[in-house]
Amino acid sequence: LADESRLTQILVNLIANAAQAFTTGDIERNRITITSRACPDGMVEISVSDNGPGIPADLFERVFDPFFTTKPVGQGTGLGLSISRSIVKALNGEISLHSTLGHGATFCIRLPAATQELGRGRTERPSEFPASRGRVLVVDDEPAILQSMRRVLGADHDVVALLDSREASRRIEAGETFDVVFCDLMMPHLGGDGLYQRALKISPALAERFVFVSGGACSPHLQAFLNEVPNERIDKPFEAQNLRGIVRRFVKAGRAS
Repeated sequence: LADESRLTQILVNLIANAAQAFTTGDIERNRITITSRACPDGMVEISVSDNGPGIPADLFERVFDPFFTTKPVGQGTGLGLSISRSIVKALNGEISLHSTLGHGATFCIRLPAATQELGRGRTERPSEFPASRGRVLVVDDEPAILQSMRRVLGADHDVVALLDSREASRRIEAGETFDVVFCDLMMPHLGGDGLYQRALKISPALAERFVFVSGGACSPHLQAFLNEVPNERIDKPFEAQNLRGIVRRFVKAGRAS
């Protein structure tokens, strides 16, 4: 059981990498093969293979590091494989690389198989309504993310969505309170770590309710920050049901305290 958009993101990254690995324009020779199978150990395996030049063995681990790339300057950010691994791990799976120089490369994804038969025409039961209406702050420099969160949460909660982290800081300093704060990590002017540190000085209780939103890969500085703080983190793209569940949990905890 997994979110379709996340699986799509993984496969698009792997297919794009395979296509960019080819050093010849011989269309008849270049080949990308995608296979899937159910494994005896209860996992599902998806493989993306190419018959390109392959990857040296000493780079097997590094290819998954954020910002590492073997492509020429301007042809890659080095985030695709790092983001893919983060998504796979979030789905309780694993991703590995098998390659021999001159004989192509294969990226293998293993994910837990669904434990129930979904069937066709299945209708989902309505999600549980929150016990009470909460107040949610969303801080992100991507308008599409703000619009998406408003759409998902706005029916059940009061959502304050801000593009500018400096405005969020001003509101927190003015004493506004929120049941939960969804805060992007990488933003201009004041990053998520900076906004958290300001909130920590003003209201430690509010800082505890920060949930950091990430694109799946961070700079070494931000990764170290995430390792130090106990706050939750969610990766883009996020699932609506998971988002509602997080808010419901924070609202419930706040009302019980």
